[in-house]
Formats: sequence, C-alpha cells, structure tokens
Amino acid sequence: MKKREEGIGIYIHIPFCISKCPYCDFNSMAVSPIPEENYIKALIKEIDSHTKPLTVRGKPAKGQLKESLFLEKRKRGVVSIYFGGGTPSLFSVDSIARVINKIMSEFSSTSHVEITLEINPKTADMEKVQALYTIGINRLSLGVQSFKDKLLQNLGRIHTSADAVNLFKDARSSGFSNIGLDLIFGIPDQSLDDWERDLSCALSLKPEHISVYNLTIEEDTPFYDLQGEGKITLPDEDIQVRMYRLAQEKVAAAGYEQYEISNFALPGFRCRHNEGYWTLKEYFGFGAGAHSYLRKTSNKRDWGIRWKNIPNPYEYISLLSNNGTAAIEKEDLTREIAIKEAIFLGLRRLEGISLDDFEKRFGLSLEKTFANIVPYLLKENLISIDEGHLKLTIQGILLSNEVFLKFF
Repeated sequence: MKKREEGIGIYIHIPFCISKCPYCDFNSMAVSPIPEENYIKALIKEIDSHTKPLTVRGKPAKGQLKESLFLEKRKRGVVSIYFGGGTPSLFSVDSIARVINKIMSEFSSTSHVEITLEINPKTADMEKVQALYTIGINRLSLGVQSFKDKLLQNLGRIHTSADAVNLFKDARSSGFSNIGLDLIFGIPDQSLDDWERDLSCALSLKPEHISVYNLTIEEDTPFYDLQGEGKITLPDEDIQVRMYRLAQEKVAAAGYEQYEISNFALPGFRCRHNEGYWTLKEYFGFGAGAHSYLRKTSNKRDWGIRWKNIPNPYEYISLLSNNGTAAIEKEDLTREIAIKEAIFLGLRRLEGISLDDFEKRFGLSLEKTFANIVPYLLKENLISIDEGHLKLTIQGILLSNEVFLKFF
C-alpha cells in the first residue's frame, strides 16, 4: 500500500447558508430556495471533467496537466474528503451520498478515508446524523463558536448553546467517534470568564478535536462597517492574548496536543485533511470558489500548478453546464512562491519546518537564505531552532502575523 502522504485530499465546497453571519468573509451566501439539485449535478460533472486536461474558461491552459497525469493522480488514492462551506449540512443526506459515491467510483482510495462534514447545530437532528454516519461520513466539525446564547446572537449565529450540546450528544449516540468543535474568542462583549466557561463546556463534552479562532474583522463584512461606526467593540488586545493563552493551558491540561496555531487534538485525531494543506500535499477542490493544487511531475523541483473555480455558485453551475469546467484562474507556481508558502504553512504547525527537508526541496538553506531575518527572530524569542526544526515560540505564536511579514 502506498504511503498515506502520497495520497490526494479532496475538498467539496457548499457555499449556501440559511443566513450570512456578519463576521464571515468566506465564499458563501444566503439564498432561498437553494439550488441543491443543480449544484450537485454541477459537482458531479466537475469531478467527471478531471478525466481530461485542465482548461480555464473552456480553453486549454498553458502548462496544463496532461490527461495521463490527471488519471495518474486519480489512481494515487484519496486520503481525505472534506465538505466545507457555507453550511454543507443544509444539503440532504442523499445529495452528500451522491458526491461521496461519485468520488469513490472515480478515484482510488486508501484503506481509511477521513470524510469530514462541517455542520451547523441548527441544521441537523438525530435522524440526520445517523443517516450521515450510515453513508460514510466519519468525522464531524461542529460550528459551535460559543456556549453562551448572548454571544451567539452577537455573532449572528442561528443556533443556541442547547442546540450544539444536543447535536453533539446525538452524533455520539449515532456512532461518531471523531467530532471536532470550533470556538471563537475575541467576540464583542465577551469577557475572559465567558471564554473560560466556553472552554470548560467544550472540554466537558470530550470531543476529539478543538479549534479556537480569534475573531478578526474583515473588510466587506457587516462587522467591518459596525466597527467603523463604533457600534461594536472587541475585547482589548491584552484580553485576547490572555484568552488564547488560557485556551492553550486548559486544552493541553485536558490531554489535547496543540499541533497548529488554532488546532488541538487528542492523540491520533489530528485533522488529516487540513494537515495535507499545511504540509503542501496535493488536493483537488470541487465547487464554487474551490482551489486545487497538484504537481505536474514527481520531481521535487516541480513547484506545482494551482487553479481556482469561479466563486458565484450560479455562474459555477452555468459554466459546468456550458463548458464542462468552472476554472477561471490558473497559476504555475515559481520557486519563490513555493518558498513563501512552505514558510507560512510550515510555521503554522507547532512542530515547525524541517530545515533538512526545506534544503532538500529547494536546494538552499533556510537559515542562509534569510540570514538577515532568522537571527533577529531568534534574538526576539519569536522563533527557535530545536532538533533541526525552525518553529514559533509561544511569543511567536501570539505575534505570528508579524513573524510571517518578516519573511515576506
């Protein structure tokens, strides 16, 4: 059997929501009715299209992957399938099953494929999670965000704390042994005590995975406008730092390993799909706005090719219907881009970047290439070099954006 790391990840984007959260800048939209059937047909057609060379806007892409290589990638073995959004749990179980079955019929698979579905606690019940388990979903990612109803209202979430707890218990009763919870800190009007309570509630459920995200205000969101008008105020920076450190301490004390800036897992339960992104593994992305990344050859000096689909789901459906492809942008990566991605993604992982692997891949020493940056970051205690790995320190994690900017 081929090594796990040689396999392919597959991401499926479902961009529809019941309502758009005011802080969200993801490719998602609230529409009614949702064009579920047409979207599923488009997804299946896109998966079918990968028996052919890549085209962009219906025309052959320069430097495209040859048909034989596309087929080779499909035979490599799928290690993970991830349904993200949007709110994938809005779709019927039958629709989700059709996509899974199509992937399994077109791609080879490893002995165990991690199949994750993001789920909003308001959009499922015992019957639905039981059915999801039956069709092969083996990992759930619950968008809990907070266990305090007032804070959920502040975030524009449609579920309550009780909805989240009940759905978690229903999922456990249905057979799910791999459940992740997402939490947000730095919410308007959130206190340190509120955050400690959220962490305690999450840990009391004993999920296999916990993600903690610092709320950031993005442009072109309602929160951005409200903040500009002084109508919402986030906890001050010192409080947010204390919130993050509290999460690290409480979650670690409960037996979870922090393996990425925002992610913690019990032993053996890291998110395999997301680890693929962070370790520069190849993946196909299907759906509106989805990205794909593949290498054209097995040569380590092949920096890869990336393409993305049109973001609007209605245009995505139309393009698949008319052209058989929804790809609108394609990029052959340069070594410079590949180096930046390797540093940015590698430093997100707590184990950091293997200096030996970096030199083997790029033909240069990271320390020598960034000789004017690495010593400074070491002196400021923002990075460390330990057992051949360059990694962020605790202080560096708190100031990670500043560290990344130093390299770029």
